[in-house]
Amino acid sequence: MIDSREASEALAEINEMTRRVRQSRIYNLASLMLIMWGALVFAGYLGSFLLPHQAGYFWAALNVAGVVGSLRLAPTDIPRPAFAPSISGC
Repeated sequence: MIDSREASEALAEINEMTRRVRQSRIYNLASLMLIMWGALVFAGYLGSFLLPHQAGYFWAALNVAGVVGSLRLAPTDIPRPAFAPSISGC
């Protein structure tokens, strides 16, 4: 059997590991977003250089692609609270 001190230490270690994994996932998402937007900006400048008369349309399309890409990369497994108050008031 473990005593209460050992149990408390084990729970503290578990909480620390959970925090570190969560932080790692945030860093992963941030790096993917930065790489994607960097590539889009590079493509935008290249397109502006090669086709200067259509640069406005090119940048608009790249911005839309960036927003769509950001939404696709965004996490969909965001934890929800176990209890959410009802809006209907029932």
